[in-house]
Amino acid sequence: MGGMKLPPFTMFSQGVDKDGDGRISRDECPKPFIEQGIFSGIDRDHDGFITDKEWTEAAAFLDQGDYGIFALKPPGEGQLTTNHVAWKHRKGAASVSSALFYRGRVYVAQDGGRITCLNARTGDRLFEQERLGADGDYYASPVAANGLIYFASGRGAVTVVEAGDTLQVKARNSLDEPIYATPAIAGNTLYLRTASHLWAFSASAPSPSKP
Repeated sequence: MGGMKLPPFTMFSQGVDKDGDGRISRDECPKPFIEQGIFSGIDRDHDGFITDKEWTEAAAFLDQGDYGIFALKPPGEGQLTTNHVAWKHRKGAASVSSALFYRGRVYVAQDGGRITCLNARTGDRLFEQERLGADGDYYASPVAANGLIYFASGRGAVTVVEAGDTLQVKARNSLDEPIYATPAIAGNTLYLRTASHLWAFSASAPSPSKP
């Protein structure tokens, strides 16, 4: 959760703590917090509730942590140190979704549909925080196949980008339902799970040739 900061518990609980008991239950918590495991990470005693104390401790932990996009050298034995960091960027880090390494580049999707692409070996910026034209939160991680990269937004937009040193959008479609889960690719089929459906997209089989 690169650079993620939590608001005060009193602010977060407004409109979320529906029964007014001063705790956030799993049923009350926003779905993205459940989907991405954030609820379980904050609920340290695993009683099914987030308390003010647990929330405050999690916020303090995040404030102490470093963040950014890191590339590490192959480690030796013992504890990793700053000597193992090959390169690092703070700008462009995603809050939830994982970065994608594909064909020598690292792609990162930030909320708002902002995409950053780095040379994986050197860390050089190829493009930074360029817009996909599909707003919303990005919980799902990008996936790639056959030279194409797929980005899915929390608002249900799926954007297809050509892998390369510049941002080239090839297609953009909306499934009209939130997408929080990372798409999966098997064979020639792309699987997408929205709030209430499982979608499968595949290239049409070629027509049989005439004799």
